Amino acid sequence: MVGTQEPPSPHPIAASYCPPLHMRDLDVDVFDNLLTGMQNTTTHPVDGDIKEGMMFHGKQDCLHAIKSFHIRHSVDYTVEQSDHERYVIKCTIQECMFKLRATYMKRTDRWKISIMTGLHSCAASDMSQDHHKLNYNFISESIKSLVHKDASVTPSLIIAHIREKFNYTISYREAWMAKNATIESVYGN
Repeated sequence: MVGTQEPPSPHPIAASYCPPLHMRDLDVDVFDNLLTGMQNTTTHPVDGDIKEGMMFHGKQDCLHAIKSFHIRHSVDYTVEQSDHERYVIKCTIQECMFKLRATYMKRTDRWKISIMTGLHSCAASDMSQDHHKLNYNFISESIKSLVHKDASVTPSLIIAHIREKFNYTISYREAWMAKNATIESVYGN
């Protein structure tokens, strides 16, 4: 027979692949509804600006965002109260009216900046190249993505990264300690 050809035999891997039932019968509407519901509980990046109403996954994320904001703006604060439900801070300069309260929201299982009165009206004249909150633990959290991509990142690169991100120059020792702490948290001891 000249005009008829047999269909090509299916590829052996394609013919043997049969996805499980739960992968064949996906209900896309369910995923759309889940994504729409999640938009109401969005959380904010920990390295951005802070404002009243912001929500975070945990207390550590909230504290990191607050520290990051204060380091980038060269202002300092003191902690008035810190427990498993509240975190209350105020500016170290008495004339400044800045106060912030972050609370744990049981219903959403998130931390929220619930009250933020005023902006920092103070000028940080005593800030030098060092910030009280810029310790190696904070630096370790800030460089986690760098170390995760390349564990052989040098302390000099970490110093440059912190200088670019926060406008502070840390010591080689702080960068080295932060790198070791980050490697331990990412890859284990």
